[in-house]
Amino acid sequence: MCQWFNSTSGHHFLSPLKILQVVSVIVNNLVISIAVLILSIYAIAYFTIQSVEIRVKQLIIEKNQNQLITIRDSKKQQVISYLTELHKQIKLYSNDKNVIATIYNLNNISKNSKNLMDKYYSHINQYHGDIEDILLVNIETDTIVYSVNKNVKFTTLPSSPLNLLFQQVNSSNQTKIIDFTPYFQFHNTYAAFLGTPVFSNGKKIGILVLQINSEYINTIMTYSKNWQSEKSGNTGESYIVAIDGTMRNDSRKLVEYKEDYLLAIEQAGLSNDIVTKINLKNTSIGLQKVNTPGTEAVFIGITGQDLYIDYNDEFVFAVFTPLNIFGLQWAVFATIEENEVLELVAEFTDKITDTIIQIAVIILIIASLLLWLVIPTKPLIAPKGYTVKQIIEHINKLR
Repeated sequence: MCQWFNSTSGHHFLSPLKILQVVSVIVNNLVISIAVLILSIYAIAYFTIQSVEIRVKQLIIEKNQNQLITIRDSKKQQVISYLTELHKQIKLYSNDKNVIATIYNLNNISKNSKNLMDKYYSHINQYHGDIEDILLVNIETDTIVYSVNKNVKFTTLPSSPLNLLFQQVNSSNQTKIIDFTPYFQFHNTYAAFLGTPVFSNGKKIGILVLQINSEYINTIMTYSKNWQSEKSGNTGESYIVAIDGTMRNDSRKLVEYKEDYLLAIEQAGLSNDIVTKINLKNTSIGLQKVNTPGTEAVFIGITGQDLYIDYNDEFVFAVFTPLNIFGLQWAVFATIEENEVLELVAEFTDKITDTIIQIAVIILIIASLLLWLVIPTKPLIAPKGYTVKQIIEHINKLR
């Protein structure tokens, strides 16, 4: 039995052995507690980092998808506004007395009467704005009697696409639109046309045709080729795909990294003939095929988002929506490469991880200091016959 006092001397003092036992228990408990604390810090830091990485990835992907949706919807509205304005313009022009008079008079003069024709050109030229060309067609001779750009004049309608537009407008007496197709007067570059009948005193006297400005649509979709200002990152882009599966504006990669783009689409399986045409014409309009899960979904009416391999053989986060207007069957896409998004995730999580590790190291240093303060630097030796004060002084000397 441990003695708590000296019965012979009558002096009360703690047994040195008991003191050492108590101190040993306290020290051991503190060591265990601090060790558990250190392990807990590491465990908490590890699982916190894992949890943060997952959440940060979700947030960044969600943020990018929301940004893509904003861009997609903005582009769609801008294109709709442009085509709607063209539709209004051609209706306005077809009812303008100067246009009616011009068509009427051009239908009744010979192609050699140049001086007389010049009298009427100014009436049409005043309307030439965000339009590639304005043409007037004689319905009796199927002849183009006027072109603002002078591309064609007193020329029989070519087989396509103007002839197709002429047939549709002439038979229906309604405004019609022809999607982008090769146009021989335009060096076989893809062109789209909007046509409407022109009446005078209830009699149809001709057809007014507007050639849609592909560059204007290109400017909308490529943000004037200044993607960074649109917060599209290094790889983000938006583009239109038609029902035939081809693009209606230029690919960003074609504009910024042409050689890489040509190599990528060749590796993706695009035919050498098409790759050569894209290279020579320096455009992907009407040429670049886009056959992805996104196009499959959007042309059955689905508005959505997905992750898949895009036309340039890269994994992309994509959002898409149909764009059906005036008979056109188009779809608007906004995409960004997966690698760019994951780089943002890694960059952000690295910063958070560094912060968590720094906090953990600070806590570890504090815990180590506490451990150093409570553990003697010399072994405990049991003194005999010492009073409590002497034992405490002895323990303090051991530090």
